[in-house]
Amino acid sequence: MSQTESGITGARAAVVGGSIAGCAAALALHRAGAQRITVYEQAHEDLARRGVGVGVHNKRHTELRTAGYLGTSTPWLQLSRRTWFVRDATCPDPMGRSVATDAFPFRMYHWGRLWRELREQVPDTVTFRTGARITGVHAQEREAVLHTKTSSHAFDLVVGADGHRSVVRAAAFPRTQLLSAGYLAWRGVLRADRMPRARRWPADTCAYVVFREGHLFACRVPGPPGSDGPQINWVLYSANQSAGTGHAPGEVLAERGACQEAAEETADALLPPFWAELVHLTEPRDFLVQPIGDLLTPSYVQGRLVLIGDAAACARPHVAAGAVKALQDAAVLERALGAAGNRPWHEALQHYNTARTGNGNAVIALGRRFGETLVTEAPDWASHPGPSPAACWQQCDPAGEFGGLRLPA
Repeated sequence: MSQTESGITGARAAVVGGSIAGCAAALALHRAGAQRITVYEQAHEDLARRGVGVGVHNKRHTELRTAGYLGTSTPWLQLSRRTWFVRDATCPDPMGRSVATDAFPFRMYHWGRLWRELREQVPDTVTFRTGARITGVHAQEREAVLHTKTSSHAFDLVVGADGHRSVVRAAAFPRTQLLSAGYLAWRGVLRADRMPRARRWPADTCAYVVFREGHLFACRVPGPPGSDGPQINWVLYSANQSAGTGHAPGEVLAERGACQEAAEETADALLPPFWAELVHLTEPRDFLVQPIGDLLTPSYVQGRLVLIGDAAACARPHVAAGAVKALQDAAVLERALGAAGNRPWHEALQHYNTARTGNGNAVIALGRRFGETLVTEAPDWASHPGPSPAACWQQCDPAGEFGGLRLPA
C-alpha cells in the first residue's frame, strides 16, 4: 500500500510492545478501521502479575472511560486526600508531624489488572505474538520492516509502544536518549495486613513524607490477580549519589543487597518510624530500584513509524501520568485515523503528532519541576521557614497538570 493511498482499512499495521500502551494502540488501530494488525510482545509470560500501582486522576478516568480505554471491571481503590509529613523529634506520633493535607482525587489500580482488562478488549482478529522480540526496524519509503532473530516482516505502519528503550524510536530518532535526572528511586510493595499499625493510616489517604533532597510516596493499591486485600505501594526518592547502581536511567531493576540496605539506612535516618517500617517490611523479592530520567522525542511520527506512551515521551514518575498518557495517546490516534476517511492516512498521523507533542513537552517539564522541588533542591522541610511543601507543589503545578493533562473532547 502506498503511503498516499486513502484509508487505514487495508493497511498492514504492527504494534511493537504488548503492555498497557501496546494493547491500547492495538485497540486504537482496530477501532479506526484497520483490519490487519499484529502485536509483538517480547515476554513469554502473562503480564497480569507484573507491575505495582497505577494512579488515574478522577477527571482523567472519566475522560478515558468515555473514550473507551478504561472500563468498570478492574478493581480500584479511591484516594481522596494527601497528607504531608516530616520527621520531628519533638512529635510523639510515629507517623511524624503533619504539615498539610490537600485533595488527592485518584483511583488506584494494580498495573497487571489494568493490563488484563485492556488485553481482553483486544479482538481475536488482532494477531498477538508473545515471545517475539524485535531486534531492529528498517523504515523505507513504501514499507517498514520489523526484524526478529529468525525472520522479517513488512508493514505499512508500525506503532512503537515499547517503552523508554523503544527499538522503533531508535530507528526513527537514533540520537534521542533518556537523560539522567541524577537521582534514583527505591520502590517496594507489601501486603497491607503485614503492616502492624496500618489502621492508623486512613485508607483513602496517600502520604508524602518529605526531607532534605528526597521524599517518600506511599498509598494502598489493589493486590495482583488472585490476591486478597490491598497492597501498600511505596516509592522512596533520594539524591544520595552513594546509593547509585551505575545502571542506565529508567530501568526498573531487581537490585537487592547493598541497594536495599542503603534504602533501609535512608529510611531510618530521614523518615518517621511508621514510614521507615514500610521499607524494612518489604521482602527482597518485592524491592526494586529505578534510576530516574526522562526522554522527549522531537516528533511522535517519522514517516511510517508512530510512537505512543513512554516510547514517545517518558516523564519522571513524579507526575503520575505514564499509563494515562499512553491511553490518551491511543485515544487521540484512534480519533485522528478514524476521522481521516478517504484522505491519506499519513496526513492523519500528522494531526496526531501535533496534538500529542505539546502534551509530552508539558508532562516532561512538570516532572522536572517536581524533581527539583521535592528531590534535588528540597530543603529540610521540618525546619524550612518558607512555603510548605504543599504550597511549593502548587507553585510547580498551577495549572493542575499532575496526573496528566486533560484529554481534548
